[in-house]
Amino acid sequence: MKPRDVSAILRWYPAAWRRRYGEELIAMLDDTYGDDTLPPRVRMSLCRSGLIERIRLLRKYSGTYVGYSIACAVVW
Repeated sequence: MKPRDVSAILRWYPAAWRRRYGEELIAMLDDTYGDDTLPPRVRMSLCRSGLIERIRLLRKYSGTYVGYSIACAVVW
């Protein structure tokens, strides 16, 4: 797994999430895939999960659900 690939995937997640769980995610991906490239399905799943975390963050700090609803529609 290339460091460039990992950093690109982690950018989908909010900064606070990356600080808390980023090293664990990198370790898990390294244990699972080693030097192999990540399969496209795994990449898409990680991107989707990152967007969901960003939406949760938006919902947490948003006073309205309009932005949350739009973001959910975009992800799904």
